[in-house]
Amino acid sequence: MANFEEYERAQIIRLSKPTYRDRHVFRSLVDRVCFQWSRTSCDSVLFSLRQTQRHNQDELKIFRELGFVPYHETLIYTLPLLPFEKSSYRNWYLQLGDYASRNEWLSLRNQFSHLLSEPFTMTGEQYQKSCRLQTLFYTLIWCELPVGIVKACIHQSQLVIQEIHIDGDDAFLREALSFLQQKFFCSFQELDEMHLAITTLQPDLQFAARQQGASHQHVGYFTMTKQTSPTMQF
Repeated sequence: MANFEEYERAQIIRLSKPTYRDRHVFRSLVDRVCFQWSRTSCDSVLFSLRQTQRHNQDELKIFRELGFVPYHETLIYTLPLLPFEKSSYRNWYLQLGDYASRNEWLSLRNQFSHLLSEPFTMTGEQYQKSCRLQTLFYTLIWCELPVGIVKACIHQSQLVIQEIHIDGDDAFLREALSFLQQKFFCSFQELDEMHLAITTLQPDLQFAARQQGASHQHVGYFTMTKQTSPTMQF
């Protein structure tokens, strides 16, 4: 069984667990889905496949045979929320986005989309849907300049940073993270930690998180991609 949600230029397909029981059926289904999408498009199509169990070598072999290649891993880091106080925080501001400011946030975010856990351009329609799901969109500002984005949600009484990107060197990244720890401590006083999804394409941010005292690092999931050329004839 497969279902999909259609956005402006992106389609997400979710396969149910019974699909995996027969490897031949599963391979045929994925192959058919990729073919069907490419034959009805006049543009090249990028498929993204997210897996939570990397040790399943049988499935990985099927994906590779279908033309999927490893893209990145998303690691989950846990940082405590702490009441830091630094004079340099006066240079920082965390701006919560809304519908009116969505274009500015999307423009900044999409410059670095290939580094994030969802390595696709985000559309206005996706932004609106995420807002309805109470997703929080922040722009991180330093000295009146936007230097990063944060996409977050509260899930099961936990603060989950689904996407984060910050421009800067190691010291700058550490101060940015400490500012976020302090800011979210004040904003969500009932919570005591935040969980950050950082990809293997963001090594500087990974290092800064570890230097900042991040714990409970584990692999959340890994992503494979496949690019196909259009087969639609005109």
